[in-house]
Amino acid sequence: MNLEETIKPEILFLILGLVFGLMFLLVTPPFLVGDEGTHFFKAYDISEGHLFPNKINNYFPKSIVKCMDEFTYLQIYPDDRVNINDAINLLSLHLSPDNKISIDISHVVIYPPIPYLASASVMVICKFFNLSPLIMLYFGRLINLLIWIILVYFAIRITPIHKWVFLLLALMPRTLFQAASLSVDSLSFGLSFLVIALFLNYSVNENKKIHLKEVFVLVLVILALILSKQGYALLILLFFMIPISKFKNNKLRVITFVLISLPSIIIAGIWDMLFKKLYIPHAMDSISIPGQISFILADPLNFLFVLLNTLILQSKFYLRTFISGWFESSLLDITIIVYIAMLFFVSFIDKSKFKLNSKQKSISLLIFSIIFILAFLFEYISYTAVGKSYILGVQGRYFIPIAPLFFLLFYNSKITEIINNKINLNPNKFYLFNIAFIILILSISISLLFSRFYI
Repeated sequence: MNLEETIKPEILFLILGLVFGLMFLLVTPPFLVGDEGTHFFKAYDISEGHLFPNKINNYFPKSIVKCMDEFTYLQIYPDDRVNINDAINLLSLHLSPDNKISIDISHVVIYPPIPYLASASVMVICKFFNLSPLIMLYFGRLINLLIWIILVYFAIRITPIHKWVFLLLALMPRTLFQAASLSVDSLSFGLSFLVIALFLNYSVNENKKIHLKEVFVLVLVILALILSKQGYALLILLFFMIPISKFKNNKLRVITFVLISLPSIIIAGIWDMLFKKLYIPHAMDSISIPGQISFILADPLNFLFVLLNTLILQSKFYLRTFISGWFESSLLDITIIVYIAMLFFVSFIDKSKFKLNSKQKSISLLIFSIIFILAFLFEYISYTAVGKSYILGVQGRYFIPIAPLFFLLFYNSKITEIINNKINLNPNKFYLFNIAFIILILSISISLLFSRFYI
């Protein structure tokens, strides 16, 4: 009996994602996921009916600030722990929506409402009962987690190849840490995986055709992704992995691409045009967006050296923030290396019947590389001092949504043939090892979080 047929990867993900996702949700102190406080304010603002941004300073209940202050100081004082009694008392703190204070949320004010709609809807219900901001946060985390689980479940189910790669990437501690939060990463991670899975299915599954229904689904998913995180908009170009033979002619292929991409481009473009003036960049004397752009244009080749220097200096940091959860509770370096090695190994041994040709791999690598470089370029322009020799602001989690594209390079490679011919790998033992490995890593991560904040 083949264990892969008995325990399907998508079902395994459903179980482990829910169990460990709930653990991350509960063990991670409130407001301690990156920018979670700001995302809370943005979701709350939308729950007030403000779908469209119209001002820089918004007014929010003081009770929210009181809850935040109870936990955010833990980021500064690593020896301090959560005061359980105070946290329990905050659960009974009424929202008191009329007692407000002005809060600046300028750096997220122009974000579209899409990634906040679920948590904002939960907040509407909580406000009706005048519940504590802390309860609102936990319910917001829960609805985001559940939506992420649904999206990734369908991504793993739909993709015809690399199901276990998707599984390992989705169940990394860092992925779950972000998914079980109010961060917009929760939705963008799930949507990115789903977009990649859909295009892979159309690209390598000979039985999968693109009809009007498929076009409609792609339009909705891509639009939601771009209105959640515009940085992943180039995933649209995965369309060109689909063989021309899937279309009656090249003209129909072009028309299909336009139908899929144009709505997202138009809507995202209109949003930016209407609200981009509300965005205020970092107010630091050494940071100048026009100045940095001029610096790059004066010597474009220098940016590549800056990028290379940054990758060399910060490689360990990027791997940690790609795999691990909370920075101070990071997994041991050897554990991270083993996890990366496991991802490579699983990507090599995939025995799926579907083929991925060199052109499709090249498109995947090109899209991954462009998004990768643009992430650094954006932070170099908007977050790094003019002329600095390395780039600030980039984290490994930025590349989780596009990681499946990188590991596609190793699918059906020569190494796959060597492994299959030289190593007598027992599939059942391998899948059992995968499951045990994931459970072990996630259990260690939860225990590290718990010891950091509660013991």
